[in-house]
Amino acid sequence: MCGCVQKSSSAQYMTFDTVDYVDGFPCVVELTESKEPEFDVIGINDFCIVDSIMFFSQRGGDYLWSLFSLNDNRLLGRCFTKGTGPGEFVMAPRVAFKTDIFHEKGYLYANIYDFQTGKVTRSDIRASLEQNKNVMTVLCDSLPSGLFSFISISDSVFFCKESSPDFTQQKRYLAGKTAGMLPPVIERLNEAKVSDSKDINIISTIAKMSRVNERIVEMPIGLNYINIYSLNGDFARTVCVGDELDDISEIEDRKEWNRMYTYADLRLFKDFWGVVSINEDKMTFQTGRKKYPSILLFDWDGKPLAELKLTRFVNSFDIDMVNKTLYVFDVYNDKMFAYDLSEVLNKIV
Repeated sequence: MCGCVQKSSSAQYMTFDTVDYVDGFPCVVELTESKEPEFDVIGINDFCIVDSIMFFSQRGGDYLWSLFSLNDNRLLGRCFTKGTGPGEFVMAPRVAFKTDIFHEKGYLYANIYDFQTGKVTRSDIRASLEQNKNVMTVLCDSLPSGLFSFISISDSVFFCKESSPDFTQQKRYLAGKTAGMLPPVIERLNEAKVSDSKDINIISTIAKMSRVNERIVEMPIGLNYINIYSLNGDFARTVCVGDELDDISEIEDRKEWNRMYTYADLRLFKDFWGVVSINEDKMTFQTGRKKYPSILLFDWDGKPLAELKLTRFVNSFDIDMVNKTLYVFDVYNDKMFAYDLSEVLNKIV
């Protein structure tokens, strides 16, 4: 069930006026039967699925990315190398975070933000695999390194989030062709702040944008609500899983170990989006996890669709929509599992 109220925002609430309070999901499923797929990848950083192709970012081996077909788990190839030369990366770029992998005119591309250099490049994936080198073009070389969030809105417009000079706020802005423009919907979220010398990561979020409807979802890692909005202001809504919004000023007064780790991963799909709900205090999470996470699915208006209860520890997920299979991964034990999600998807899509 979901209730909707109006809430005034301030520095203590990184929210919009419209807040939906979620106290349950119409479809609740406990996932128990799984398979452990085998992929020849050493040291997985993260993974994502694009049209039944599994992308891995990895720490081990000669290459930084590996691609597999999910129809038969066949290796399609590996690409990108570590180094400081042209087309190389100092560290493996993530595939699910600050990277946009997409099809365009029948070709597969990846717009990648390099966290170490601030450079944004577009890589032709097929050509990179065939030529055994990073076939890429530079889209932007003037962004700062170390951004908290990055979204490639287009080839010339980029959503960025970085710390304010006094380290009390995380400032969102648009860079590139529309540099200097600050949509009101962004200004609203930028009001949130922590007190001097407090932990700025309290207001950290993972942000992603749908190429289908151009809506952005921002998922905090330590607050119990999630924001959905469009840059043109046509849509702005906060979804709170609980009956009361987390107050930033109250959280910063807690000892760090007593703060909650709320969400761990965000994934977007054509008809819905989802997060991994951890909901465990940091001390328990770091010293010995006790609570199994759930995957929470919502439609693009923020209405709850399904809760997928897991019986193992994970911190990331993605869904192969073609084969209707859920993949989950836990970076702490380097284990991946797959679940048949046909029944759930038939209910919600």
